[in-house]
Amino acid sequence: MPATHRGRGIKIARIDSGAATTHEALNRIHFGYDIVNKKTTPNAWNEDTLGHGSHCAGVIGAADLAFGIRSFAPDAELHACKLFPGGQVSQLIDA
Repeated sequence: MPATHRGRGIKIARIDSGAATTHEALNRIHFGYDIVNKKTTPNAWNEDTLGHGSHCAGVIGAADLAFGIRSFAPDAELHACKLFPGGQVSQLIDA
């Protein structure tokens, strides 16, 4: 992939079920917010009980490792907004 097409300088906010930053390909995600639990545990965005948010984060911006999935924008700054499970439309608007 050409260096000009790797997402460098782009910020992407993803609204989903979080992002499991313990995964080697997702450990570059340092910014996030748990919208559903914002009053009790706003930093729980890096816990993904559904796995969908982690999968989508990998497709969008997984680290460029020698193995595994190749993402569309490995150099982009990825943010995780956790809304699922349990999110409401008003919280989606809040995100």
